[in-house]
Amino acid sequence: MVRGKAGSLTGQAYAKVNVHLAIGPVREDGYHDIASIFQRVSLADTITVTARKACAFSCRVEGMDDVPHESNTMYRSARLFCMRSAISAEVAIRCEKRIPKQAGLGGGSTDAATVLGLLNRLFDHPLGPQAIQDLALTIGSDVPFFSSGAGAAYVEGRGERITPLPGRDDLEGVIIMPLDFSHSTARLFADLDGWRLSNTIAREPFSKDELCQAFGQPCANWPFWNDFRVVMGEHETWYEKVEHIVAGFPQCYGMVSGSGAAYCVLTSKMDSLQKIIENFQKNCHSCMLFPIKCLHADESDDTFWLQ
Repeated sequence: MVRGKAGSLTGQAYAKVNVHLAIGPVREDGYHDIASIFQRVSLADTITVTARKACAFSCRVEGMDDVPHESNTMYRSARLFCMRSAISAEVAIRCEKRIPKQAGLGGGSTDAATVLGLLNRLFDHPLGPQAIQDLALTIGSDVPFFSSGAGAAYVEGRGERITPLPGRDDLEGVIIMPLDFSHSTARLFADLDGWRLSNTIAREPFSKDELCQAFGQPCANWPFWNDFRVVMGEHETWYEKVEHIVAGFPQCYGMVSGSGAAYCVLTSKMDSLQKIIENFQKNCHSCMLFPIKCLHADESDDTFWLQ
């Protein structure tokens, strides 16, 4: 039974960057536990969802013609939402894509979370917050973070355990996206598992509390890392070049975001950020630059929606 009035809503699907990413060994179910700090940033896709009552579910997605329906996270979100809420609806989704694909920025996950949120509002919230989070995890490991509304969070498990953190709205940055390659997350997990059979990195142990507290400190003092950094393989030279440029600005923090391929630089020092951007524009022509601002959430679940 359809509840509430259908219609059309538009939302901003904001990207995230991984400020920190530690990855545990492979689990029996094939997944890996993570301990990560996610920060939502201003780079976003714009998604419009239109829905109306129908005899049976149908969904059309515009703007991502190269992605089959069965693997499109927005289509899956719409289908699972209607199944879980017992709603028969005709759904049309239009996506203005700005977040690069296979970048480690959560583009597919934030699109999925945005569709879930917009459909839930269009049909007068038939699913509560926990039901939305359960559905989000079914779609993908990063989707619960985006559905949570947090600006920043310490994320554990497969992505389902979320501890909101005060978002760093004092930080700006730039996402550096290579033009000629991208990364497969599944392949990098496999590469990391293989690499660990013959290699170890002795890292200073940090507790969850210590990492969360460190996130509030100046970027120059951040003790964070990304476990995927050791398996960049044939693209290692590109990342070394990027890191060499960023190292010249010690008040900035730079790291591969998620499984990459994007590299993110964050700082509260805008003069340093501008110099980094100018340096890349002059010396690194094999990439695209996306200036960003870190976002934070208030107590409203409408923080990230546009009417």
